[in-house]
This record gives sequence, structure tokens and C-alpha cells, in this order.
Amino acid sequence: MQKWVEPVSGWTKIRILWSCAPITVMTNSSVSIVIFNTTAGQLTIIVAGVEGTTGYMNISAPKAFIPQAEDIKIYLNSAPVNFNFTIKDQYAVAELTYEHSKHELKLSFPVWIGDEPNLTLIKDISSTPTTPWHYLALIIISVLIIILCTTIFFLKRIKKRKL
Repeated sequence: MQKWVEPVSGWTKIRILWSCAPITVMTNSSVSIVIFNTTAGQLTIIVAGVEGTTGYMNISAPKAFIPQAEDIKIYLNSAPVNFNFTIKDQYAVAELTYEHSKHELKLSFPVWIGDEPNLTLIKDISSTPTTPWHYLALIIISVLIIILCTTIFFLKRIKKRKL
């Protein structure tokens, strides 16, 4: 099972690759912890946001894993919540809204119970290292800035010699 969490312009994107099936969760809430318990078929996400604002969450997975709305259950602080369910191309999408504060959202996928090892801590946001792509982007930008500055320096030097 592969998993990662990444910020996407004001949203948090959580991706899990379980048995070669990508599960993606997008939310505008701050995410502090993500736990995937494959024995119970549950994904638990601790979210928070500014009170008085609305939290949004979108969960997508291949429709073979979630062929109908009855195959997924979503709980907010242990209470079942209503959600919109649609099939888009080859993916099933569940969408829900909630009032922001600190919440435990639990997504239950009964058809998947027992397919993978038990209780895997996916993410503790506070200890997330920067991905290698961020470092590569910083190196490329730094090199480009050095080349630009060096070019400007030599062009000014050549211009002074001609005067």
C-alpha cells in the first residue's frame, strides 16, 4: 500500500494506492492525522477548520471498489452523515460538507475488509518532510537565477569596456 498527503492550492489531497486501486480524498480542511485500518476497511481522518466556515470533502475510488452508495459509510464524530454519490467515468465519487471545527471523519468501505495488513499510520502532517520534487524545483530555480545574474554581470562588463 502506498500513501501520501500533499497540499493542492488551499486543499489537502490524500492519496492511497491499495491493491492497485487509487483512492483520493480532497478536503479544504486542515488535516492532522490520517489512519487507514485495512482489517476494518476504514479510513480515519482528523480535520479542523475555522468555526463558522464550511468544510468540503470529496472521496474518489474506482467504481469497482464502490459500485453503489450503500458500499461506503461516512461518519462525522461517530455519527453517520449524508453524502452525495455519483459515478463519473470509471470512478465513484462521494462528496460531503460539514461545519468546521475539529472532527474525526471515518470512511468505511465494507467490501474491502481484510484485504491488506492491519492499521497503517499513513500521515502525521506535523512531521511531513518536503518531497524530492520541491528540492529539485528549488535547485532548478536557483541555477536559472545564477545563470541570469552571471549573464547580466558579463553584459554590463562588456558594455562598460565599449564606452
